Amino acid sequence: MEVTESVLMGDVALVERNLTQLRDHGMSVSLDDYGTGWASLSAIKRFPIDVVKIDRTFTAGLTTNALDRAIVRGVAEIGRVLRLEVVAEGVETDEQAWIAQDLGCTELQGYRYGAAAPLSTLPSL
Repeated sequence: MEVTESVLMGDVALVERNLTQLRDHGMSVSLDDYGTGWASLSAIKRFPIDVVKIDRTFTAGLTTNALDRAIVRGVAEIGRVLRLEVVAEGVETDEQAWIAQDLGCTELQGYRYGAAAPLSTLPSL
């Protein structure tokens, strides 16, 4: 189950309870677009999060922007320490993929690997 940072800003107790129930039933909970909203480290601490997905706005600058690289490295290190999967979203080039992996991202997602496709095409993939 993917949730965005904005979902976490609603009724916090209700969100926490619902996410905990989903996780108790075997679902993995991913925090999508991390870094674009107001979610903080306390959100990662409070909510039952298994995966942090770093927003593509940071991935896009990996090849040219030292600040983006530092942010991705920092989030990846926090993920490693907390035993979370860390996904770099929006990976479009080999160079972005290499850098994201080198910085500690455990998974990569983006057009480098394929575009979004209808569910009906899944068996043929």
